[in-house]
Amino acid sequence: MTRSLLEKTLNDLKERLKPNNTLTVMIPGSDNDEFTCEFNSPLISSQLLQEFEQKTKLILPNDFKNFLLIHDGSLLFTDPNYGGGIHIMSLEKILDLYTIYTRSELLPKGWYVIGNDDGDHLFVNSNQLNEDGEGDHYLYWSSLIDVDTDPTNLNCNFETWLERMSNNLGRKYWI
Repeated sequence: MTRSLLEKTLNDLKERLKPNNTLTVMIPGSDNDEFTCEFNSPLISSQLLQEFEQKTKLILPNDFKNFLLIHDGSLLFTDPNYGGGIHIMSLEKILDLYTIYTRSELLPKGWYVIGNDDGDHLFVNSNQLNEDGEGDHYLYWSSLIDVDTDPTNLNCNFETWLERMSNNLGRKYWI
């Protein structure tokens, strides 16, 4: 059976981790840095994905659904002393923020947050997905302030973004 890009990326990242979930990174011109990666338990039921879509009238991308079924969120490339890192949110957190942000009219219609890092957010524009949850260019990066006017289209889906983030050791490769 062929593994998906998502599964390959997650397995590769986990294989590089030490038993204490740390990853030592050699950065040219500086000392080695250590980062931690933590993965949540899987989503307890795929039924929760359907309930989210019915409740919000949003479409979840299939590759992101697969991630949630493997790990219902994660915290990647966190400095053990200073924090930070990339937070990929659990389905519950996504729903909480969607409820708050739509009530406050902070997001364009069909958009929702699935992750964040240093005050910026990873958004899904579900308007760019077909009804089956497929699409190639639905991820955006932006602050909440700029999401209506100047979001950065990452021109990829979730599993491609995760692979690129992993290959770039958590650095924002699109900047």
